[in-house]
Amino acid sequence: MNLSEVQSKDLPRVLVIDDELGPRESLRYLLGEEFKVDVSDRVEDGLEKISQTKYDTIIMDIRLPSMNGIEGLAKVREIDQEVSIIMLTGYGNLETAQEAIKLGANEYVTKPFDIHRMLETVKKYAKESDLRRKRGFMLKEVQKMNDILKGQLEERESMASWGKASARLVHDLSSPLTAILGYSSLLLHEVQNASGTADVSMDNALAYAETLERNANYCRELAQSWKEVCKGNNTTEVFSVLDAVQKVKADIFFDDANIIVEGDNSLSVSGSITELSRLFQNLIRNGLEAKNEDYVEEVSVHVKVEAADGEAIVSVTDNGCGMSQEVCQQMQQGNFTTKGDKGTGLGFIICRRIVEAHDGTISVNSEEGTGTTITFSLKTWTPN
Repeated sequence: MNLSEVQSKDLPRVLVIDDELGPRESLRYLLGEEFKVDVSDRVEDGLEKISQTKYDTIIMDIRLPSMNGIEGLAKVREIDQEVSIIMLTGYGNLETAQEAIKLGANEYVTKPFDIHRMLETVKKYAKESDLRRKRGFMLKEVQKMNDILKGQLEERESMASWGKASARLVHDLSSPLTAILGYSSLLLHEVQNASGTADVSMDNALAYAETLERNANYCRELAQSWKEVCKGNNTTEVFSVLDAVQKVKADIFFDDANIIVEGDNSLSVSGSITELSRLFQNLIRNGLEAKNEDYVEEVSVHVKVEAADGEAIVSVTDNGCGMSQEVCQQMQQGNFTTKGDKGTGLGFIICRRIVEAHDGTISVNSEEGTGTTITFSLKTWTPN
C-alpha cells in the first residue's frame, strides 16, 4: 500500500465481532453512514477477515463462544499492531475490560452503550489508527531512503577504496615496467647489431633477457596479488624477511646500487611475500633517490633485520639528504612528494598499509643532511 492509497480510502473500515445479533446489527446501522462496516459472530471468523483486510477500528465483545475477546485480542495484535480495538463489556466484567487495556486494547465500552458516545469513540480511534498507519508508512519510506543512501555511500566508498588500491598498483608497477622498456631497447639493440663480431656481447643479451624475465614475473605477481584482493582472498605463506629483501634487491631497478643487507635469515613471518617485496621496493627506491650532492655523492641503503620479543624489527636507513620535520610529517599524511612531477605521494602510504596488514607498526626518523631511517615491526612466525 502506498501513501496515496492510504489517503484515498473513501470510508474508514470497522469490524464488529459480537455473537449477539442485537448489538451487532445496531452497530452496523449506527456506523453505516460514516464507516464501511463488516460483522462477525465469533473471533475465528473475525480473524480471517482481519488477515485479509486492513481495518481502522475493531469492536469486540469480551464474552464470546469458543474463543473469548481477551484471547481474540491477543490474536488480533499478532496480525495488526496499529488497528484500534474497542472492547464491549457488561457491568459485571469491568475488571476484565480494564485488563484488556493492559493487553493492548485502546478502549472499552459497557453494554448497553450510549450511541452518541459510541459513535464519537469509534471516530476518535479510527483517526488514531489512520495516523498510526500513515506514520508507519512514512517511517518505512524514510528507512528505505536511508537504506538506499547508505548503499550508495558504501558503493562510493568501495569505489574510492578500489580507486586507491588501483593507484597503488599502478605506482608499484611503474618501476618494473620502466626496467622492461629500457632493457627491451638494449636487447633489441644487441640483436639488431648481431653479426658474429666481437663487438656484440651475447653475455649482455642474455643478461638483458634475464632482467626482462625477472621484471615481467614481478609484474605478474603484482597482478596476481591484485586479482586475489579483488576476490577477497587473503592468501598467506611463511617466508624469511631477508628473502623478501633479496627478492627485491635482485630486481634491475636496483642494479649496481649500494644496498647493504644484514640480519638473521631464520626470522620468518606469515603473510604475502609479494606484498612485503612491494614494501621493500618502495623503501629502498626512496632511499636511493634521496641523493643530493650538497650532502653526499653516493647514496647507500642499509637494511637491517633484528629479533626482539617475538617480532622482526626491520630498519631501512639511507645516507641521503634527509627531511625536515615538516616534510616528514607531510610525507606520512600522504599525497605529498618531493619529486615534483615524477612523484605520486603514495610510496609511504603503500608501505604503511602493507605493514598494518601484517599486524605491524611503522615509524620514520629523518634529519636534513644526515639521512632517513624507516623502522617497522612484523610479528615473527613460530611453528606450533
